[in-house]
This record gives sequence, structure tokens and C-alpha cells, in this order.
Amino acid sequence: MHLMLNALNVEQYEENVSLQLLTFAHQYASSILQDAIVYQDHRGANSMEASDVKLAIASRTNRSFKGAPPKEFLLELAGERNKRPLPLVNPGYGLRLPPEKYCLTNVNWAALSTGTVPNQDAGNDHTAGRPEPRGDAMDED
Repeated sequence: MHLMLNALNVEQYEENVSLQLLTFAHQYASSILQDAIVYQDHRGANSMEASDVKLAIASRTNRSFKGAPPKEFLLELAGERNKRPLPLVNPGYGLRLPPEKYCLTNVNWAALSTGTVPNQDAGNDHTAGRPEPRGDAMDED
């Protein structure tokens, strides 16, 4: 795999790239050979021929690999999309933020007033601060 990558002028790649390529090649080749065995069985032959493998490759290529869309199609899509102008930018200064209701800039805490003292026993009880369970939720069954 390293020699193939070097032949394609790929000089830098992560270590696991060659392992991924080997895994892909193994899975692809084994699926092609399995399809070729199916075609061989369909022919009623005892040995596999090159025509079985060629047919398996052709059918796998039509199902698995999709080519890029034609350039003309992409240019047409781009032309349709670019007909609509971008929205105008409001004149202003500073950092542009979304509306206030979408910002997470509100205070999410509350300070105790100076006259209140936290409950000293609350630290020992694991259920402190939790609401009491209601009995009517169980009665619905």
C-alpha cells in the first residue's frame, strides 16, 4: 500500500490510511468474488471464469460508485441559486449578535439576600432541595 501511495505522489499520510485502504480492498475483492460465485452457480458451471468476475465487477460498479454530476448541471444549479441576492447587512458597529432571545447572555444564577442563611442540614441530606413526590401520580395506574 505504501508503494501505491508513493507512486501516486502521496508523500504524507497518517499511519492508519494504509490499513484503511487494505481493509477496503479486501472487502471489495471478497464481495466481487462472492458475486462471481453466484454468477458461476447461475451458469451451472463447476469453475469460475473471467466473464463471471467481469460481470460481478460491472454490477458492483453500477451499484456502488457514483460519478460526479455533469459540470453543466452544477453550473445551472449555481446560476439559479445566485439569482437571489444576499440579504442586506444593517449598518452598525461592533459585534453582530442574533436577537436577544437566541443569545445565552442572561444571568443564570441568583444571589442570596444578605439576611438569609442557607440551611446547615441541607448538606447532609441527599434529597434536600428536591420537591416532595406527589401521591396522585402513582394512583393513575
